[in-house]
Amino acid sequence: MPIQSLSLHQSQRQKQTMTMSPLQRQSLDILQLPLMALEQKIREEAESNPAIEEVVSPSLELDAPPIDRDGLEAEAEASENDDDIQIHDAPSPAPAGDDAEERRRYMFESLRQPVSLEQHLRSQILTSDFTPEEESIAETLVANLSSTGLLAVTTAEVAEVTGAPIADVERTLAKMQAEFDPPGIAARSASERIVLQLRATPRPATPLAERIARDCIDDLAAGGREAAIASRLGATREAVSEAIALIKALPPNPVAEFDAIAPTDYVIPEIEVVRDKSGRWVAQYDADTAPRIVVNESLRQYLEDDSMSADDKSYIREHLHGAEALARSLEQRSETILRVGQAIVEHQQDFFNFGVSRLKPLTLGDVAAKIGRHETTVSRAAAGKYMRSPRGIFELRYFFSSGVRVGDGDGASALSNKAVMEKIASLVKGENPENPYSDQELTDILVRGGVDIKRRTVAKYRDILHIPTSSRRRRRQ
Repeated sequence: MPIQSLSLHQSQRQKQTMTMSPLQRQSLDILQLPLMALEQKIREEAESNPAIEEVVSPSLELDAPPIDRDGLEAEAEASENDDDIQIHDAPSPAPAGDDAEERRRYMFESLRQPVSLEQHLRSQILTSDFTPEEESIAETLVANLSSTGLLAVTTAEVAEVTGAPIADVERTLAKMQAEFDPPGIAARSASERIVLQLRATPRPATPLAERIARDCIDDLAAGGREAAIASRLGATREAVSEAIALIKALPPNPVAEFDAIAPTDYVIPEIEVVRDKSGRWVAQYDADTAPRIVVNESLRQYLEDDSMSADDKSYIREHLHGAEALARSLEQRSETILRVGQAIVEHQQDFFNFGVSRLKPLTLGDVAAKIGRHETTVSRAAAGKYMRSPRGIFELRYFFSSGVRVGDGDGASALSNKAVMEKIASLVKGENPENPYSDQELTDILVRGGVDIKRRTVAKYRDILHIPTSSRRRRRQ
């Protein structure tokens, strides 16, 4: 059964309220922004606030090659990593005669401005009529989607992480599945995804198509088998043919458009993973990467000037407070990202030593309990933020996953589902192509190796890895 690597201390779980001050909302907004979007945000603030004297931006290496998405997380080929990276326009005009800044601005203005799947879904969370508890559940669901938009964890695991009743998790998931775009998002299987897509655009053949997706998915994957399906469901061959045509017209990967938006991406890691004197891996925040502001302190003298009107003083005081609040939000952002990074690195020592095969289960709730923050705060801090390590560049969110038990008794441990997926991918890679492993055979091999896993979980992981069924993998002589 899937287990969590750390016990969740529900007494530490912070409760959000429906009311949130503008400063609190600003801090959360600042926290969730990737670096380049953050720079644009504070430059917009500076344009409207005279109390912001200067915006100090990170230097970008124009000659550095773009990050190759396929090689970004080389150790994680068997995982569900394809998160999109935000690209924004250059935030301000280049100074006259500054060739480097001019080239930089031209480069960013030439790039497309994509919206990642995560951003797309989070914007829908914010505009839905979720309670704070449901919003926390929805954030956790979004953080645990595979590259094809399937839910990579169980509702029971989400309930454990968020501390919510499983009925609330099921209700929130059902709302997301019914109302969120793209249709089919957060499905728990390929079969359920087809059903959700069909319900989004109902047609006369939809009820039969849903039955085929639910009850005959193997026949469908094997190439249709219309006669067998018609016999099993008591339908005519013509009706089955029409229903299958409806299914085949659906996009096989409803989130593919988000993957294809930005062929060339640039990321700036904010966390650096290095060894300390004792040999342990530690996380450090690279202060040179994050933009910051300089508050115009000279404005304070006007608050003591008796010749200034009360309205003018109020105007100055208001903008000084706004600049100071923004500066604090930027400091809190860096501090929170560092604390999340430190918690991740401390927990994943074996990963940095040995690679993805030793990745341990870790949840938003685990880190939230460790640093004394809410799960949604951890989710915002992890999304779109990157760490550089000797094993490559990783989004912080990569390290969050559920796990399975390995071994028995006092020697039992936990293994991340990413590590289990790597094992499955390795087994399939080494199988006899004329007699490939079935899901049950893969399960039996893993169980003999001490991994406590069920066949349905193996099937789900295989689907997440885009590995076809054994019948479709079989090489014909």
